Amino acid sequence: MMFWEVPHWFVFCFFRVTWLAAAADTRVVGLAPLVIDVLDMQNNFNEIYQTYGKWPIALKDYTNQNVTRCLNCPVFKDLANVEDPLVYLDRFKLRNIPIYAVNACGDEFFVPTG
Repeated sequence: MMFWEVPHWFVFCFFRVTWLAAAADTRVVGLAPLVIDVLDMQNNFNEIYQTYGKWPIALKDYTNQNVTRCLNCPVFKDLANVEDPLVYLDRFKLRNIPIYAVNACGDEFFVPTG
């Protein structure tokens, strides 16, 4: 598919907006998350911390707001039940939405095993 052939309701946007818009809006026929693609938030953040032994500077906004302090608390699980795109995976499968995700790893956000 060429770029000019992409359907009007194909979402290209930042990570969370892309996934959640596609999950909520039935007009969306495909998605392509372009920035930080953190699925399975709790496990992924735990993996980042275990790999680096500290929170990387790229997550300073999260650490400054103490989000990482509550990572393994019930309140974070409540947040993930709304924010984590994996919660909505059944919606993508049901509507047969193609997902074009390009990921990189090894920087301050992504660890190779994340």
